[in-house]
Amino acid sequence: MAKLTPDATRTEHGLVINEKIIPWGAVWPKDSGKYKKGQKYKADKLLSNGTGKVAGVTIHNTGDLENVQEDAEQYTRATWPNANMNDARVHYYVDEVNAWQNLMDTEVGWHAEDSSGPGNGTTISIEIIMNGSGSAEDVKAEENGALLAALLLKKYGLGIDKLYTHNHWMGHPDSIVQGARKNCPVYILPHWSKFKARVSAILAELDGSTGETAPSYAEGKTAIMGEAVATAAQMALFCRSKNAEPKLTSCSLEQLAEMFLEEGKAEGVRGDVAFAQSLLETGYFKFGGIVLPTQNNYGGLGALNGNSAGQAASFPDPRTGIRAQIQHLKAYGSTAALVNPCVDPRFKLVVRGSAEFVEWLGSADNPNGKGWAVPGKGYGANIVKLLEQITAQAVPTPAPQPEPDDGYPEGVPAWQKEGLENLVERGIINSPEVWRPRMKEPITVGEILAIVSRI
Repeated sequence: MAKLTPDATRTEHGLVINEKIIPWGAVWPKDSGKYKKGQKYKADKLLSNGTGKVAGVTIHNTGDLENVQEDAEQYTRATWPNANMNDARVHYYVDEVNAWQNLMDTEVGWHAEDSSGPGNGTTISIEIIMNGSGSAEDVKAEENGALLAALLLKKYGLGIDKLYTHNHWMGHPDSIVQGARKNCPVYILPHWSKFKARVSAILAELDGSTGETAPSYAEGKTAIMGEAVATAAQMALFCRSKNAEPKLTSCSLEQLAEMFLEEGKAEGVRGDVAFAQSLLETGYFKFGGIVLPTQNNYGGLGALNGNSAGQAASFPDPRTGIRAQIQHLKAYGSTAALVNPCVDPRFKLVVRGSAEFVEWLGSADNPNGKGWAVPGKGYGANIVKLLEQITAQAVPTPAPQPEPDDGYPEGVPAWQKEGLENLVERGIINSPEVWRPRMKEPITVGEILAIVSRI
């Protein structure tokens, strides 16, 4: 099934939000229960009696879909254009990967079961997609939902007291009500006070933050995505300090370093991070483990625990191997589409965006439980240490090479030099070593007559 193409994508403090706004004036494309083809598909009204004023944010839970990587995208697609979600109209779906926006913030949704009451009529709705298992995916989805809630509260100048549960609009407490027809957000209600405190904490952090990533995520962390800091010269110099003879089969170390930076820049991945990872994976290109030098595999792709030598991914040339490694890092660090055709044989196995920081590349260190290395305790930290050593390298500045001595004094014009050399070539002057040093000296009449006599 083709993935839905967003109308626009924005990133707010590290959360990718894809916009697929249901058009104003949309109608049912088919009969569905009590709704008939051609009837109004959504409210087509602005919040707060047509003023568009946002008065709160309402939190919901909906179920995680089995064997689906981006649940929010599928819920959005099912809502519009497929029209398979009955009469549910929510502003945002959020999963462990990203968020999808279905309604403008300022328009009325159908989510609070209070008809035209204040739930539907004044608040923005967020459906956080979970299954209640407490898995890493649940934790990440809930964290993304908390971040989005804080972003919306801040955007509209609202305090934490304007954060509501669906239960609130049904007249229930903010907790599980035994025997109730429905409890929502069912997976968050048991710890609603903790969730609300988390939103409050993020809101406080956002008030003092100007960065693209919420401080709770970014502080002290090294992003996989971004521009490289180290130069190719620093990368090669540091590697040679550990291994003077890297086992590279078809390019030099300097060329390899340049390719890491080029391929990283193409995908928005830090090429110096990828190079540091390669040093860790290959032992400074000494190899000697599962991966062989001829495989052009510098990130250990497909080198699983228990494999024998050579049982890993192979690539036809160094650039392809680097491209695959860069793409695999992008799979962990971002949900953005690849720029180049995919050459990473394991790209689709990654939960996109599940390790946006280098420190999270070991699953044991990642709050999402995902990672390049399993269990990989300290794996990302070791890459960061190598990166720090690379960027600390002082590359010697080559001494300026003196121009070759042509025997002429400094400052002799080129046309005069050319004149003398022409006379030498024609045999009129047969001792140029005598005349070159004297090119700025006066010449006697006798010397001129001697030269002219030879013409």
